[in-house]
Amino acid sequence: MNSDISYKKILMVSYPIVLSLISTTCLTFVDRLFFAHYNEFAFAAAIPAGMLSFLFICFFSGVIGYSATLIAYFRGKAEGSSILPILIAALLLSGIFFIFLLAISPLAKFIFAFFAHNPKVLAYELIYFKTLIGGSLFFLFVSAFSSYFIGINSAKTVLYLSLFMNIVNVALDYGLIFGSFGLPELGMFGGALSTVISNIVSSIIYFMIIRAQNKTLWFGALKNIKSIIHSSKKLLRFGVPRGAMYIIDLLGWLVFVLLMGEGSVANSVANNFVFSIERLAFMPLTGLAVAVSTLVGLALGRNSESEVRPFVTKSILILAVYCCFIFLLCTTGSGYLFQMFNITPSHSNLISLPLLISLFLPLFLVANGAALMMQAVLEGCGETKFRMFCNFVFTPLIFIPCQYYILGIRNKPAIYGWAFYIVYLFFIFAVLLFRLMQINKTRRYSITSVG
Repeated sequence: MNSDISYKKILMVSYPIVLSLISTTCLTFVDRLFFAHYNEFAFAAAIPAGMLSFLFICFFSGVIGYSATLIAYFRGKAEGSSILPILIAALLLSGIFFIFLLAISPLAKFIFAFFAHNPKVLAYELIYFKTLIGGSLFFLFVSAFSSYFIGINSAKTVLYLSLFMNIVNVALDYGLIFGSFGLPELGMFGGALSTVISNIVSSIIYFMIIRAQNKTLWFGALKNIKSIIHSSKKLLRFGVPRGAMYIIDLLGWLVFVLLMGEGSVANSVANNFVFSIERLAFMPLTGLAVAVSTLVGLALGRNSESEVRPFVTKSILILAVYCCFIFLLCTTGSGYLFQMFNITPSHSNLISLPLLISLFLPLFLVANGAALMMQAVLEGCGETKFRMFCNFVFTPLIFIPCQYYILGIRNKPAIYGWAFYIVYLFFIFAVLLFRLMQINKTRRYSITSVG
C-alpha cells in the first residue's frame, strides 16, 4: 500500500467539499424546515417537487461536474493550459443545457398528476418545480465554478462561497416564505425564489474571483476556440455517461419517494421527514466521493496507478466510522428531530418512524455509501460508461419493478421498501467492486486516453 495515501490526506481534501455540500443541501433543507412550519401541504410538496426538479437537472449537472476530475487529471500531468478551457466549456454547455431544461419542463405537470397526490399538494409542487427550473442556469454555473476550484485543489473557496450562499438563502427564506423583514409573504414560491437568488449571487462572486486570479489567462483561453471545442468533447465523452447514470439513479429514487407519498397528507409528511434526514446525512458521503474521484484522477495524471487501491480501502473505512456516528446520533436524538419537524405520534405510528430512523437509515447509508465509493473510484479512472450500463440495466429491470410491486401493488409498509433498497445497493457495490478489480489487474484506465 502506498504510504503517501493517508487518512489525513483524504480527509484534508474531503472536508471542504463535505462542508460545502452540506451547506448547499441546507439550501433546500432550510426550505423544507420553514415549509414544515408554514403548512403541511407545502411541506408534503417540497420533497417530490425538489426531487423532480433535480431529476430534470441532474443529467446536465452530472456532465458539468465531471470537469473537476478532468481538471485534476491535467493538473496531475502539469498541463495547466488545458484547465481554463475545460471551465469555459462547462459554462458554455450550461447555457445550452438550460435551453433544453426549459423545453422539457412542461412534462412535470403530467408526472405529478400520474401519482395522484392531494390537489393542494399538487399545486404547491408545480409552483416549487417551475421556480427552481427557471433558475437552473445558475445552479449549473455554480456546479461548473465549484468543479473548477475542486479540481485545482482550492475546495476551501467552494466552502466559503457555500456558507455565504446559505446566509443569503436563510435570510431570504424567512423573509419571503413568512413575509418578514418587510418582504412580501410568498410561501412556496418565496422558498424556491430564495434558492435561485442564492445561486445567482454565488455565480457572480465565483466569476469575479476567477477573473481576478486569471485575467490574462482567462481572455487568452476565451480566444482559443479550438481548445474550448476540444475540451467540450472531452467533457461530453466522460460526462454524458456520468449524467445518464445520475438521471437513472435519481429516477429510481424519485419513484421510491413518490410511491411512499401515496395516501394521506400525514403519510406524506412522515415519509418526507425521513427523506429530509437521509439527504442531509448522505451529503458528507457525497463530498467524500467527489474528493476520492478527484484524487484518483490526480494520481492517474501523475502516472501513480498504485495509489488507486489505497483510496478504495481507506475511503470505505472512513465511511464505516461516519455511519457508526450516524447510528449513535439517530438512536439518541430521534426525539429532537421529531420535534424539529413538528412530527406528531400520529405521523410516527404511520410508518414506524423510530425503527426507520434508528436502524434502517444507518444501514441504508452504509449500503449507499459503499456503492458510492466504488462509483467515485471508477469515475476517477474514467470508467463512467460501465456505471451507466449498470444503471440502465439494473434500475428499470430490477429496482423500479420490485419497489412498485412491494409498495404499489402489495401496499407493504415503508420498512419493506427500505429493506429491499438496502439489499439492492449492496448488490450494486459488489458489481462495481468486481469491475474495479478487473481494471486494477489490467491497468487500463480510460481517463489516461484523453491526451
